[in-house]
Amino acid sequence: MGGSYTLDHSAITYVFDTTGQLRLASRPGQPSAKLAQDVKQLLTAPG
Repeated sequence: MGGSYTLDHSAITYVFDTTGQLRLASRPGQPSAKLAQDVKQLLTAPG
């Protein structure tokens, strides 16, 4: 006891479809235009 430690946290944003399938994972620092493009593609995809 008394020692120091570090704890890293994930900051990934996940997007799932209505069936629970992972469709997109975005990391911090990703350009917002790229994220918007990916989301738009998901929203306009058939099915």
